[in-house]
Amino acid sequence: MHFRSALLFSCVALALLLVGCRGGGGLDVAQGQYRFVVEGSLTDTLTGPATVQSHDNGRVGIELGARGAPGLSMELVPAARTTDGAGAPLAPVSPGRYNVVAASLLDAPSPDSLSGLLAFLSVAGREFVAMQGHLSVTRVSDEAAEGRIELEMAEQAAPTSGNHAVRVSGALRATMP
Repeated sequence: MHFRSALLFSCVALALLLVGCRGGGGLDVAQGQYRFVVEGSLTDTLTGPATVQSHDNGRVGIELGARGAPGLSMELVPAARTTDGAGAPLAPVSPGRYNVVAASLLDAPSPDSLSGLLAFLSVAGREFVAMQGHLSVTRVSDEAAEGRIELEMAEQAAPTSGNHAVRVSGALRATMP
């Protein structure tokens, strides 16, 4: 009988420990930070500050990394609604999936849905642009936006031979200034 009780107690304790470790919605980064892995024609793990802010043109900018340092810059166009039904302003970004689109399509009208994402990576003196993938915004508050990124990126001005693509995946908890 003691063996069963001890086994049950151990299983419950392990489950509570695992749930407690995921208190941040499963994101393994601190508030105001990001962490992502770059794999492909180069390999790196990048961490640093993460911020999100609205722009006058209705777009939202998310900066992952300090200015002048390696990092990822994203620009997205959220749903056309900027206020709730009562006229109160909404957060600059809404939870949902923002798919990578061609820059020419980002300005196309899309009043009923999230319309798209542009992303640019600077790392190891090289520049990449997102070709496929998405940003999944999982949680938004007055202070932060949280989510995960999965991007396929191609090097800009790449030499004609060899592999010049990277895959970027990771998590962010961007704070609003």
